[in-house]
Amino acid sequence: MSGTHAAGRTGRRLPVLVFAAMVLAPGACHPAGAPETAGVDPMPAPTPPTAIADPVASVLETHWQCDDQHVAARFDNDAGTVTLTHDRGQLMLPQAVAASGARYADANGNEFWSKGPAGTLTLSGTPARECMQVGAAD
Repeated sequence: MSGTHAAGRTGRRLPVLVFAAMVLAPGACHPAGAPETAGVDPMPAPTPPTAIADPVASVLETHWQCDDQHVAARFDNDAGTVTLTHDRGQLMLPQAVAASGARYADANGNEFWSKGPAGTLTLSGTPARECMQVGAAD
């Protein structure tokens, strides 16, 4: 036999061997006694959500009854402030450290501290007032 003739015969056998390996190899990886999963996708594609949740609002407006005074509070999460509108005018307070709840205070003695639907309002020169959020879910 000549070298070209033998190479030609081996060249024809190679596609047959590759095809046989492709057909037989998956069966070799399947453990004996394991259930057949032919046609079953082992990792189905995740289902895309039908609706995208709204991001957390950066501004929240609430209303409070602080003893005899009605107070509107506008919480700006991005700025870290609360703007209070009350019978003496409008007051913006920066967020302050609190062990519990949300606390806003300035160096002049003004403070608004809330936890859930309850809170306390202290305006400079006046005693603290107990507050309840108006329209808050019970």
